[in-house]
Amino acid sequence: MKNGGWAHKTLSGDLTSVQPLAVKARPIAGTAQNFASLIKTWQSQRNGELEPYAATLGVDRQALVDLGACYAKEYRAFAFPMCLPSSEVVGIRLRSDDRKWAVKGSHAGLFIPFNRISKKLLICEGPTDTAAGLTLGYFAVGRPACLGCEQMIAELIREACLSEAIIVCDNDAPGIRGAEKLAQALQCRTVCVVPPTKDLRAFVSAGGTAQLLESLTESCVRTHAAKQARWVQ
Repeated sequence: MKNGGWAHKTLSGDLTSVQPLAVKARPIAGTAQNFASLIKTWQSQRNGELEPYAATLGVDRQALVDLGACYAKEYRAFAFPMCLPSSEVVGIRLRSDDRKWAVKGSHAGLFIPFNRISKKLLICEGPTDTAAGLTLGYFAVGRPACLGCEQMIAELIREACLSEAIIVCDNDAPGIRGAEKLAQALQCRTVCVVPPTKDLRAFVSAGGTAQLLESLTESCVRTHAAKQARWVQ
């Protein structure tokens, strides 16, 4: 489906009767109207959880802090705020050892480190890949999935007057398709990079550096014309 999910036919072959699965989450004292307050409450309760979590992910702790990450005791999971380019928090992504979901009522938004804005943008998939991009020293922004939020990214680029975007997708078919669609929606100079690992976080964990990523990007730029979706793998 266009949002990155899947539709499954019934035995009769009818798609119209297929209903989307509801996101299951234990209800807490939070509604769609106060995600910002909820995430601030959790952030105020930080008690050293980010250090071991960053080590487990293979990213810098500061990268998680810049993304607003914190531990949500009610869910026994780490929480990442999803924002609009205006900085409004419209949802919260949750991540435990074996599950990824969202607080009930969440809307899709971007993982944005507003204190890291620069002229070159690294677009990632998911909050932990975004943290990996920040660990490499980029102004990295993440989408919640390989598809969706294309117009939000385009708006962020316009509002911040960014000159270049590097899309780093997961090394699989859905990731590549999602990057292609995103590249078509952007008006700035765009380069698409497929890492030689499963994803960007695996690239960083394997010893990948900003210099190596830049080398891959520059190799692609020299090979293809500007303004096209360009690929290097």
